[in-house]
Amino acid sequence: MSAPAIQQAMAADMRSVFWLALSSPLIWGGMFCFGASAGLWLLVLGKLEVSMAYPLISLGVVLTTMAGIFILGESVSIYKVLGVALIITGVVILSVKS
Repeated sequence: MSAPAIQQAMAADMRSVFWLALSSPLIWGGMFCFGASAGLWLLVLGKLEVSMAYPLISLGVVLTTMAGIFILGESVSIYKVLGVALIITGVVILSVKS
């Protein structure tokens, strides 16, 4: 909350904070992404069983970890590598049709 516009709005009143949020393209982009993800989730649930669809959500953790490492330059530890490997292994095991 260090942006000058945010500090100025918070010093004024709640209406200016509300207006600042409504006029922010980042807020609108976040709301659009949330709506798109909800729609995509409904499509996935229409195609897959819930017991198969829910483990796929954990791949979001894998993608977030990879983005943190490659885009943000976060450190790589053995625990991160093992955690990601366990998640991927679990999803692969659940996806194998027997």
